[in-house]
Amino acid sequence: MLPDGTLTVLDFGCVKKLEEDFYRQYFQLFDLNRVLNDADFIAMLEELGMILPTDSKQDRKLLLGVCRDSIEALSRPFQYESFNFDDPSYVREIYE
Repeated sequence: MLPDGTLTVLDFGCVKKLEEDFYRQYFQLFDLNRVLNDADFIAMLEELGMILPTDSKQDRKLLLGVCRDSIEALSRPFQYESFNFDDPSYVREIYE
């Protein structure tokens, strides 16, 4: 933030174009009804290549839990009309 109130953004060229299919698939993860449905959630993660058919049952179970918890926490601000990003419990949850 500059003294005159102007916000300056530096872009170091780290921009990637996302394909429409990836964008559509990725943002389906914000539908918590689908995330909480095991069959839908597994299908979405497989489509995105986040879990593979070659993963062991133990690895799949671990990945499903980690992904579900992470997605729920990171998508929470989008689930409400207003959200307090300064909530210490939310910040702790993200970093734990």
